[in-house]
Amino acid sequence: MKSAAELIEGFVWDSPVPVDWLIIGAVAVAAWLAVLAFSEWRVAKRPALLPLLWLLRAGAVAALAIALAGPSRTLTRRESTRQAVSIFVDSSASMALEDADAFVPSWKEESPADAMSGMLAAARHHLRRLTALPPGQWGTPAGEQRWADAAEVMRKCAQTGALPAFRDASDRLEAMAKTFTSGQSVLAKDCLQVLAEAEAAVAERVKMMDAKADADLSGKAVAATLGKTGTRLTRAADWLAAAESSWLKECREQFDVTILDAGEAITPAGPATLSAWRAATRDASPQRTDLAAVMDEAAREGALGRTRAIVVVTDGCHNAERDAEEAAARLRGFPVLVVAAGAVGGGAARKDLSLPSLLAPATVYKNDSMRIEAAVGALGLEGATAEAVLLEGGRRVDAKTFRIKDGAPESPLEFAWKPERLGRHQLKVSLTPLDGEATAENNSQELSVEVLDDTLRMLVADSEPRWETRYLLNILKRDARVEFQPMLFAPLHSAEGPAPSPPVFPYDLDAWARQRIVVLGDVSPEQLTPQHQTLLVKYVVERGGTLVLIAGDQSMPAAFVDQPLGALLPVTRAPFAEGASFAVGLGAEARALDPVAVGGTPEESDTIWRRATSKLPVYDLSPYSVPKPQAHVLLHALSGDWKPS
Repeated sequence: MKSAAELIEGFVWDSPVPVDWLIIGAVAVAAWLAVLAFSEWRVAKRPALLPLLWLLRAGAVAALAIALAGPSRTLTRRESTRQAVSIFVDSSASMALEDADAFVPSWKEESPADAMSGMLAAARHHLRRLTALPPGQWGTPAGEQRWADAAEVMRKCAQTGALPAFRDASDRLEAMAKTFTSGQSVLAKDCLQVLAEAEAAVAERVKMMDAKADADLSGKAVAATLGKTGTRLTRAADWLAAAESSWLKECREQFDVTILDAGEAITPAGPATLSAWRAATRDASPQRTDLAAVMDEAAREGALGRTRAIVVVTDGCHNAERDAEEAAARLRGFPVLVVAAGAVGGGAARKDLSLPSLLAPATVYKNDSMRIEAAVGALGLEGATAEAVLLEGGRRVDAKTFRIKDGAPESPLEFAWKPERLGRHQLKVSLTPLDGEATAENNSQELSVEVLDDTLRMLVADSEPRWETRYLLNILKRDARVEFQPMLFAPLHSAEGPAPSPPVFPYDLDAWARQRIVVLGDVSPEQLTPQHQTLLVKYVVERGGTLVLIAGDQSMPAAFVDQPLGALLPVTRAPFAEGASFAVGLGAEARALDPVAVGGTPEESDTIWRRATSKLPVYDLSPYSVPKPQAHVLLHALSGDWKPS
């Protein structure tokens, strides 16, 4: 991607007092000087010298007014980067299947029904995530966020006008979220009742829309046929080749277009790759479809500001360990166009049992029971009986037999699992293949669960005992429920004998995983080496650990931008003009939080924050203060151009 930079010089007035007060004061002083001049003129013995005196007074007043107005010269650096569009093509074994119909991958213009279908899917996802969370964790920050997410998507459904009945469910969910946020408690039975009613309403609406879609499809012929047979991957390659002379050509004029092979790993695709796709077979293709990895890559590129949108060409047969829906939920508005690479009609003759996702928490306490919900799809298997098995490391833990009705299990498919030891556990849900299935590679899903004990363990590391670190450690000393390990690299004291060796971060992922929370201060890349950073990223992404970063003047975060830890940084760099001042305002997510509430309403609190900090502005603001698109912002800086109303 090409980038261009320009420097823009400007001029601003940065007065420590409001401009209107400054103008009123200047007018008052000018009036007083005029009255004084008139009285002096009447009694002066040598009036010819009075104009010189008046001129000196006016110059002094003007100089004082200009000084109070705070004229400042600004220098703004503006960087522009050519945006990119990434096209991910699923090249797994299921893409080597041949469907009964001839078709080309395509997408259509979004309709209100499509938007409603997407919102319903998001509502069902958030409700299921919340239901899967143990009631004891509903009051945690993660639980509060899930309540808020469920209420928000239900409210959006209601705002479309098509689902006014959802407004009541949205209000009730939002009330629950605010109740937990305020530190009060609600009976779990009432919460579960609210969730069950909301999910039942969503399920009923989804069923109605699916029935309408099936009726519309049955009355239409398959469109956009090529008049030839071939595998899904072959047709995808032909579609991309044809697009080079149409929409893809136009897209390349505005964006950097990259085609990526989303097989076992995400790699760039060239002309040789297109030829390999056309000759791909099921035996030679990857047996795993990891749509979650595609979504995570999209989120990473979007957070870095490199990619404008992504296109995913897939048949949707996700069978990797991580939940694709969960990964998609983290995109938070990033545009993803999914191109269906499968038969759009006449596919009922093909039989297929699939397990697209598992819904379960990433962490659980030892000896607590955890619920695992499996989403099962069935094509052409109406009325058949199937079995699902829960395995732990190859050991059979539980099994469920279910009957297929309307393309899904007749009753929800749920497993209960109770861990008995700490550490990482690998679970797998597998569907026993049925006779006549087109493929069995999408019949299983794996998930990793980190089992924790009740003790909250923390690692607090810093290059030296800065004020923030000392404050945090003193607070932790007062809480008997917390075990913390301080790691300070300087100074190293020794009463006698040789100086002690500096501390070292763990070189083992399990050692990192024993810590529930890792707090990093202003450590340097020499202390937190790239090898440590790689393990730390796995600790957060794979083990569900919590990482807290405290910025510093020396290394954090500037020294880690181009290192493995850079992917976890929630901010990017944007240089500010020297001497620029900033007020502080509340982010949208912070306005309902009690710790920052200083007014009667969230709006009043925000106004008070802005007014107070505009009188005593912030001048020392780090260039790494621009949040990435996926970041949650509680407090944000307002440039000196903002003035209180």
